[in-house]
Amino acid sequence: MNTKKFKNIILFQVFLTFALAIKAIFFPYSLAPEELTKAIIAYDGLQPLPDLFTSVFMLIFIILSIISLIMLFKLKKFGRTLYSIAIAGSFLIVFSGNYFVYDSLELFLESGITLISGLIIGLAYFSNINKSFK
Repeated sequence: MNTKKFKNIILFQVFLTFALAIKAIFFPYSLAPEELTKAIIAYDGLQPLPDLFTSVFMLIFIILSIISLIMLFKLKKFGRTLYSIAIAGSFLIVFSGNYFVYDSLELFLESGITLISGLIIGLAYFSNINKSFK
C-alpha cells in the first residue's frame, strides 16, 4: 500500500463522518417507521440534557479527532498515537449517553466508519506505511 491510497482512505473516513453528521442532524429518523419516529421523538423530549462533563468530553473528542486526522494525513508520527486515543475516547462516549436508535442508513455509515478506523490504525502501525511517518 502506498501513501496516496492511505490518504484516500483517510479522506473517505472524513466523507463518511460528514455524511453521518448531516444525516443525523437534518434527517434523524427519515427511514424509521412513522409510529416509531413519533415514540422516539416523544421519549427524547423527556430526556435531560447531557451534563457539563459529558459535553466537554465530547467537544474535546471532536477536536482531538479532527487534529489526529489532519496529522495522519500529513503522515506525522504523533498523529497515529493521537488517533488511537481519539478512537478510545469515542468508545468511552458511548457509555456516557442513553440509548440511541439507528435507522438502516445510519447503521451502515457508522459501521463503515468503525471498519475504516480499524483499517487506518492497522495500516498506520502494521504496514509498510509505518516507515513513512515522521
